[in-house]
Amino acid sequence: KGAGVLEFRILPTEGDSTGKTNQTEIAGYLDALKTKGPKAASVGGYTWCELEKVEEFKKIRGAIGGQFGSKFYILSSNKAGETMLRSNNKPWKLTGSRPSSDETGRRAIAFSFDPIAANLFYDLTRNNRGRPLAILLDGLVLSGPNIEEAIRASGIIRGDFTETEVKDMVNKLNAEGPHALAAPTD
Repeated sequence: KGAGVLEFRILPTEGDSTGKTNQTEIAGYLDALKTKGPKAASVGGYTWCELEKVEEFKKIRGAIGGQFGSKFYILSSNKAGETMLRSNNKPWKLTGSRPSSDETGRRAIAFSFDPIAANLFYDLTRNNRGRPLAILLDGLVLSGPNIEEAIRASGIIRGDFTETEVKDMVNKLNAEGPHALAAPTD
């Protein structure tokens, strides 16, 4: 409820075919999470981000996760070219999201960006095709869809969503930014 901070991070995966993930380094992050906790284990190229719902982890193919205490975390990139964060970019915003459907008629979530965000998101998605992208709101991972193609000003999030899941995600995305956006009406 209310305004939140939306960010995006590429997720390293087990057996990453892009060659961008160092599996030995990943093992060190897993060990550090277990012994030091997520904050102390988040240094360098990767950071641990808390999952909003543990079930989401099962949907992200090859994602690297672990538990510390009662919370579940997913390893996320902190590398240049693999993030779209508020702290190191020009001001940008999501201009809206709404329920939609994909080309097969399955439920999906449509979204659109302002021009600054569109260019940043295009660079992020163009350079990381085939990799999962964590969608974070206030530091919690909401979802991790796979990037199928470069996306600029607008796109859709495909998945096996229930109607409730679509409404929940749209409401959360539309709460992003300095002012909450009104949900579109059809």
